[in-house]
Amino acid sequence: MSEWHKEETYKSLIQIGTSALRFVLLSNGGAAVALLALLGKAYEPGGNIPNVSSSLAWFLAGIFAGGVAHFTGYMTQLTLYNEDLNSQPVRGFRSHRLWLNLSLLLVIFGILCFGVGAWCGVRALGG
Repeated sequence: MSEWHKEETYKSLIQIGTSALRFVLLSNGGAAVALLALLGKAYEPGGNIPNVSSSLAWFLAGIFAGGVAHFTGYMTQLTLYNEDLNSQPVRGFRSHRLWLNLSLLLVIFGILCFGVGAWCGVRALGG
């Protein structure tokens, strides 16, 4: 594989990773805001309000996972940078693979949180 191809592949991986993080944060955050707005609109004194707390909890977990994934993504890049410089790694942070795998797991968990939260929301609303 040529150096140009390696560089372009790396750039595209960064872009795809950024898009995945954006999806996790925007989908879960948007769903949580929409759910709260729906509850505010549906509230009537003495009315029946659906229990969407589990749905909201899943969306909040997805937002948290996205936030932590941003940190682990940063640590992946920092560790790669240090590995490239052949400098001493920060103690306990020996390989970028640990941070990369954590980032991947957090993004996958954030996507699952959105799916489960949406499913719980639909069920709570009687769908």
